[in-house]
Amino acid sequence: MDAKSGRSVDHILNSRGCKAKLCAYETLYLGSPNTSVEGHSHRQTRHNIGLALGRIVAERVQADPLLMPPIVSSMPKTGGPYADGLFDSLAEQGVLAERSDVVAAQFLERTLLGRPKARQSRIAQKYLVSDSAVAKRTIIVVDEALIRGDTSQAVTMMLLAAGAEAVHWAIGSPPIVAPHYYGMGIDTLDELAFWQALKRLPPELRAQSLRFHRMDPPALKIIESNIATAIQAATITYLPFRALVSILANRLEGIDLSPFTLEMPTPAGRQRADRNLKALLAALPVNPRLRSAS
Repeated sequence: MDAKSGRSVDHILNSRGCKAKLCAYETLYLGSPNTSVEGHSHRQTRHNIGLALGRIVAERVQADPLLMPPIVSSMPKTGGPYADGLFDSLAEQGVLAERSDVVAAQFLERTLLGRPKARQSRIAQKYLVSDSAVAKRTIIVVDEALIRGDTSQAVTMMLLAAGAEAVHWAIGSPPIVAPHYYGMGIDTLDELAFWQALKRLPPELRAQSLRFHRMDPPALKIIESNIATAIQAATITYLPFRALVSILANRLEGIDLSPFTLEMPTPAGRQRADRNLKALLAALPVNPRLRSAS
């Protein structure tokens, strides 16, 4: 703002300039569902992601006609449009399911930030199973992201303790592989569920996973299976990166996808991420089994 004229004036602080981009998680998580970007509401985008997820989940969670149908539940506050889309997708494919939110939040405070012990304590206090009808049922929990895995693990254990037969997770974004320096409060690679899973893989399987958003479907399935085991879930289904790109196709130029690609939008971010990546790769165990046994 020009103090003398009162006019808004744009100045480029970097001689080369950096084109402004909207963080992907503004669309996927942080932004109000009613917000629209270039004519597309976040609610509709999230619903479309749920539709895409449902086509994958339908192949992995086959309902037994002799048993009660699976329950599709969103995580509180943000997962609703994703769960609605997934439920609609299952119905289109003839998969019988129920749409009922069985996980409730007791307060609105976000549990993303803070030290691990304090965050885990808040997670345990925040969430509860809100429906006693989960006993002997298969639950499909739909959320926009799986970052560290501590929230999903806590909720999985709550549902299993309440008698659920199995808990499946459907995630409305690809694996988060990068720190996020621009607002989400994720500073290091090591805290991410993806990297914890990669550490547990034998060296011969790591190379494919290190292609990040370009990894082949079999490599993604290995990561999904590894994280599912860690959080005690039956399965985890991530939205493939290609599916996200397809859904955001006409807006890609203005969206920062670095959480999934590790391709930071600024020079300083790239340098910091490169240092973080080199340090973590140098510390990877040669044989994960030896490390876990020690």
